[in-house]
Amino acid sequence: MNHTDNPIISAVISKLNAQQEKGLAKYGQPVQVNAYDLRGWLQHALEETLDHAVYLEAAIQTLDDNPEIKHVIKGFKEMEAVREDIKILYHPRHYGGWDHAMSHFEEILKSAQLLKGAAECQK
Repeated sequence: MNHTDNPIISAVISKLNAQQEKGLAKYGQPVQVNAYDLRGWLQHALEETLDHAVYLEAAIQTLDDNPEIKHVIKGFKEMEAVREDIKILYHPRHYGGWDHAMSHFEEILKSAQLLKGAAECQK
């Protein structure tokens, strides 16, 4: 399978390329293997991971503090709670479509939450 057949992989590759360009603009050169020893690379990775943890916590708190998002998530969880009942009532062909739609809805919720948080950070 070629990565162009998978839009997710293509998006990740595009973001990796954009990040490389950003690094080149900032530092004037690509990552140099000899820039750090092994301990230095591990320390750098640890610091990046800790930054990531801070971003995750901020996103979680954004979700926890937003009543509109809480309401939508509550509705989603209620729909999830009756998933098995729906599966029994509907023909598998129809249920499969509902299940697929719910997975997209979940991804849309996550994206909306992240976008809202990013917009609030820019204020």
